[in-house]
Amino acid sequence: MDESRGPDTLFDTRVARVATVWPVANGRGFLRLLLSGLAVVTAGCAPLPTPSPSKTPSISPTIIGAGKSGPMIVIDGQHALYYGTADISNEKGFTVGAKTVGTRNYFRPTILQGQPAQTVKLSISNESATVTHNLTLENQGISIDVPPFSTRAVRVTFPTFERFEFHCRFHRGVGMIGQLQLA
Repeated sequence: MDESRGPDTLFDTRVARVATVWPVANGRGFLRLLLSGLAVVTAGCAPLPTPSPSKTPSISPTIIGAGKSGPMIVIDGQHALYYGTADISNEKGFTVGAKTVGTRNYFRPTILQGQPAQTVKLSISNESATVTHNLTLENQGISIDVPPFSTRAVRVTFPTFERFEFHCRFHRGVGMIGQLQLA
């Protein structure tokens, strides 16, 4: 190598770092600098981003604690009251309770598990004496109100690879959120 040359500047666009390589007559210094440069470049390489929770099925929810209203989980970044998981993979129909107990509004069970593209007749049974509930599943264009002490039914389809959130449009802000996910 020619020591009379100035430094060579390398720019790695993946990590937006500049490395200066000084030529060294015996080559050992160059090799050491090259290897340390590789360490910097590989250390700066980030792994591919992890898919968001709404894109990755999860078998069991993580209970994040019990608030004043009961056990809580996170669904699509929102706190939801958790009242169980049901695997309805082999069912053609299923009933979900929409409940109000004191200040708690929730679906029971909260999480329904099924097979990819499985269609189920979902009955929503409002067990409250005075409060109207609702089932909204936005990605399927479903929004159905359920008056007190009544039941309404709708056909829903499980996702093929994602999780679908459903909620009560009246009580979403207080944790009345549920989820369709793969078993």
